[in-house]
Amino acid sequence: MKKLGIIGALAAVALVSSPTWASEQAPNTDDQSSTIAPYAGYVINRYFTIDVSGGYNDSSTDLTRTSPISGSVITGQMDSSRWFVGGNLNAHYQVKRNSLLGRAGLLYATETQDAFTENDTTFNPERDIDLGQLRIGAQIAYRMGKVQPYVTGTFEYDFDREETVVAANQAQPANDRSGFEVGGGVRFNLSDRVSGGIEGTAHVGRDDFSSTSVSGNVRIKF
Repeated sequence: MKKLGIIGALAAVALVSSPTWASEQAPNTDDQSSTIAPYAGYVINRYFTIDVSGGYNDSSTDLTRTSPISGSVITGQMDSSRWFVGGNLNAHYQVKRNSLLGRAGLLYATETQDAFTENDTTFNPERDIDLGQLRIGAQIAYRMGKVQPYVTGTFEYDFDREETVVAANQAQPANDRSGFEVGGGVRFNLSDRVSGGIEGTAHVGRDDFSSTSVSGNVRIKF
């Protein structure tokens, strides 16, 4: 089988809402971010591929939490930037119209969160955060003409991370290291030149943290 490689770049804009139900004092977040990420892939054989990517993410986050003392709503706005690199080993198997995908990968990211002050005068200093994460997941898709709906699930384990430490009047998060990402979406091929997709995901299984996100992309060949 002829081995193939691909090199490209991704530019994306995402809106993420992360409500926290485990604790009334833990912050809820609404995040607006933009990402640019060059990537490369290589076909090993008909069943296995590898891919690597790296990039930069810039985000602005609105935070809302409830004071554990007065019960009042406290708000703040934080800007952050992140550099990241990762790689995956992918397994593919086709059964008629069903596509099965397995994936194991590593991700490393370093993020700088700018200092900010909340509306109750609580000052949050600048922070640098490093994260190393193992991800193992699977996806099942079904081809329906020009569209392909799918469901996906991924186990995450943070093998390298810094514990979050907060101010005395803020709720201390659990700092657990593992969780799951579950979701689904649909891919589409409108023509030989235009393709894309939309996806929704949710993070579950971590104490004091849960999030939902929706993203989309369109690819146009010139």
